[in-house]
Amino acid sequence: MKMKKPILITLLLGILLVITGCNAEKVQYTVNFKVDEEIIQSITVDAGTTLELPSDPTKEEHKFLGWYLETGEEISRGFEVNNNLDLNAKFEINKYTITYDYNDNSGKKEEVTLAYNEPISKPEQPTRAGYTFKGWYLEDEAYAFGRMPNKNIVLTAKWVIDEVIINFDSNGGTSVVQIVALPGSKIEKPKDPYKKGAKFLGWYLNDELYEFDTMPTENITLVAKWEGTTYTITYELNGGVGDNLLTSYSSDRSGVIDLPRPVKEGYSFMGWYTNATFTRDPIIAINENTNKNLHLYAKWVETKTKELKTIGIYGDSISTYEGYVPGDALFYYPTASQTVKFVEKTWWRLLQHKLGLEIITNASYSTSPVCGSASLCGVNGGRIKKLINSNGEAPDIIIIMMGANDVVNGFTPERFDEEYRLMLDRMKEFCPESDVIICNILYNTCTEGQNPDSRYDAYTHPGLRAKLNEVLEKISADYNYPLVDISSLISEETDTPNHWYYLGDNMHPSDKGMELIADAIAEKILEIY
Repeated sequence: MKMKKPILITLLLGILLVITGCNAEKVQYTVNFKVDEEIIQSITVDAGTTLELPSDPTKEEHKFLGWYLETGEEISRGFEVNNNLDLNAKFEINKYTITYDYNDNSGKKEEVTLAYNEPISKPEQPTRAGYTFKGWYLEDEAYAFGRMPNKNIVLTAKWVIDEVIINFDSNGGTSVVQIVALPGSKIEKPKDPYKKGAKFLGWYLNDELYEFDTMPTENITLVAKWEGTTYTITYELNGGVGDNLLTSYSSDRSGVIDLPRPVKEGYSFMGWYTNATFTRDPIIAINENTNKNLHLYAKWVETKTKELKTIGIYGDSISTYEGYVPGDALFYYPTASQTVKFVEKTWWRLLQHKLGLEIITNASYSTSPVCGSASLCGVNGGRIKKLINSNGEAPDIIIIMMGANDVVNGFTPERFDEEYRLMLDRMKEFCPESDVIICNILYNTCTEGQNPDSRYDAYTHPGLRAKLNEVLEKISADYNYPLVDISSLISEETDTPNHWYYLGDNMHPSDKGMELIADAIAEKILEIY
């Protein structure tokens, strides 16, 4: 009986352990499924349970890649849950392709892959010879570049063929209007141009006769070809001698033909004239408008100085004449004068006739002062160099007649003195062997304050001409250059704003005034030479 008690106790303890084990709680964990940090589903599972994943979530224009732990590890099927979990859905945005078709017969295409809704950058504008780019097109519509759509697209370059131009160089003939048309279109030959004294041979491209049929694929310039007429030149030398005289010229020439200068001992050559009586102006050169046979007569004047001297003229408008001054120079005579309508009436041609001197250059510019920085100003070195002729010859004597426009501009005597001396120094540099004769400033009715016309008020500087003439007198003495006093040739006793005699207007000499100037300078030259 004593042995039954331990057995009973053991049995009771076993029953107690069974009851206690049945009443213990189960261990469970929470699993949250998130999309963009938002919980879309939450489940509770027992510890050690194999996780069952929900259906794949969706997101517009994205591809689902899987569920991921916060650590970035992907959860695969068969995963056991042993703690609370936040699982994040991972997506990849959809990508699409733009194909650029250049549509230029080269087969060139380029592809660009972009994410959905990503901004599209417009590519660099393409070029194509003979065409104008009109834009990128999606099917038949011009494409407006914005953001990437949710599909692949093909953008095609649209081109418009350029019109091309045929230009015509008439080569001295009448002008011909250019042809503008599309390449390959039918065209007709234009009306032939006309050129006096020449026969039109056709339009040439690179020395080959051009056939008009269809427009070329690029711009071209056609040049007219002419067969010229030959004209003869007959000379009457009147005792002179000329070497290599030009005896003919063609109408299809280009540019101006300079005429030869013959020589005659003891005489000055005055020019070529078209008649034996030497009327009207001489011919300086054969210009492009001259197309005829020429019979030329040499005119001579006996030299009055001990030996023949060449002359260079350096002046303002008083010394100009169309065709005898530099090509870039303004001129007053003959267009603005009422009485000096022929070159023979200018003071320098009259001087040439009186003394038999030979004028080889005239570097005079209308409106030009001595002072200033402009190219026409007397102090300008480039202008001074024009006293040297095309053969590189400087004149034996340079006659300066400037200063009137310095009065007009109101330049002070001090400035005039400084820049006049600088002009003389530069002349000596460029023409070291040339003698210089200075003329002072001629009287006029513009700058003296006499003219009632208010338009001339800005040019009125009473007394300034006399002061500048005093400067010239001092310069003449300092440089030992002869001075010709032309300032006293004309005065208010002979010419007033209401009555001009030696003046043709308020500043410029008439034909009679030109004679006074020529006589005064001739007298001074004969004193010296």
